[in-house]
Amino acid sequence: MERIAPGLAGRVAFRIEPADGPYFRIAKGAKGCVAIEGDTPVSLASGLNWYLKYYCNSLLSFCGDQVAIPEVLPVPDKPVEIRSPHRHSFYMNYCTFGYSTVWWDWERWEREIDLMALGGVTTPMAMVGTEVVWRNTLRRFGYTDGEIKRFLPGPPYLAWFLMGNMEGQGGPLPDEWFERQEALQRKIVARMREYGMNPVFQGFFGMVPSDLKQKFPQAHIIP
Repeated sequence: MERIAPGLAGRVAFRIEPADGPYFRIAKGAKGCVAIEGDTPVSLASGLNWYLKYYCNSLLSFCGDQVAIPEVLPVPDKPVEIRSPHRHSFYMNYCTFGYSTVWWDWERWEREIDLMALGGVTTPMAMVGTEVVWRNTLRRFGYTDGEIKRFLPGPPYLAWFLMGNMEGQGGPLPDEWFERQEALQRKIVARMREYGMNPVFQGFFGMVPSDLKQKFPQAHIIP
């Protein structure tokens, strides 16, 4: 709340109350404050977003913000409760991690995760640094760093790589790329979990380096 609407500091009280499904409740709080209740931090953020939109005529969006906090906070005449029938709200796809997010730093990701929470996202993809996992795994299979870099594509092509249909294009990745992405992903995942989100990672989907048979002649590989 400090990041998106500093004028609300100390004027909104949040409370988590476990429930069978996602919900938030907005009501009049003590001493002119607004009370927002929900089952998770994401639900609380969704309630805040609802309050800003429908009571403060404010908008927080992927294209920009229009926030105007009145001196006297409006409060609903009676409590407003919104429930969602969906336990999971999924966000992003593989293309996002090649077309949009590939050059983002932590400040930009922090903003994105805040917007996810405000929009009720509970299950976001978390693909940053997947190439680090590939590097670490291939090292265990006897690959040198040079061989690994010939396999992994450059940053703009990671979307195709994540979908299992490209290797090597636009590479090699510099060493500092792996260090940067690993540190960034740790921050991303930690913040998602602070919100109570369940980040989605990539499982192994069957793709291997096209030269794997040179190291493992017995392997059955389908081109």
